[in-house]
Amino acid sequence: MRRILFASLVLLVSVRPSLADDDYSWSRNDYDYAKSTLDNFYDRTYWDMVSPTSKRQHEKPAREISTTIVPRKQARMPEVLAASDGAQGRSERAAFYRELYNGYAAFAKQVDVPKHDVAAAVAAFIAGTYMMYRQVELDTQTYKRLVEQMRARLRTMPDFYNLPLADKQDMYEQSAIVGMMMANARLAKRDMRAQAKAWLEWLFKVDADRIEITKQGIVRVTQ
Repeated sequence: MRRILFASLVLLVSVRPSLADDDYSWSRNDYDYAKSTLDNFYDRTYWDMVSPTSKRQHEKPAREISTTIVPRKQARMPEVLAASDGAQGRSERAAFYRELYNGYAAFAKQVDVPKHDVAAAVAAFIAGTYMMYRQVELDTQTYKRLVEQMRARLRTMPDFYNLPLADKQDMYEQSAIVGMMMANARLAKRDMRAQAKAWLEWLFKVDADRIEITKQGIVRVTQ
């Protein structure tokens, strides 16, 4: 059977000239700003929910947690991500992020993962940043294994069950956008390894070189 690469299924967006000619360095400020706005739940809860290194004891909730969400009529995170550098270029960057977000929906359909699934978006975030940093390809089987890992993790987390819908929507939107950004930037031969390293280390709290993903999913995250 032909090996289908995760990156080969990512839809390259029609990047506007002023962004296409850039090295994507502007995105770091956007991401730093967005991250700071989400610290209240990302730094306290998000990493602990998805990281294999978490030492927390997870009690299974009384009822099964669904990782799918009701989406917003219009995604909020493209504007949040684009809000860091003032008015100049903001609308252009927001439109770019919306294209990435919409591209993720098409990608999810291509690889046959549920629409509006937080676990699948988180897996895309991890896969995209890992591929950019390591300069490797992950196939679809590996991506789907990551989805299964993230879904199993989130379903055992009372914190995820109790998370307000708006926070789950933010988590879904930002994860989808960042994952698509990294995968598209790699295909477009943009160097965002520094950004990818920063995201991986922020998420897993270890050096990015200590993270390993195989067909079994995340198999090694050492302190």
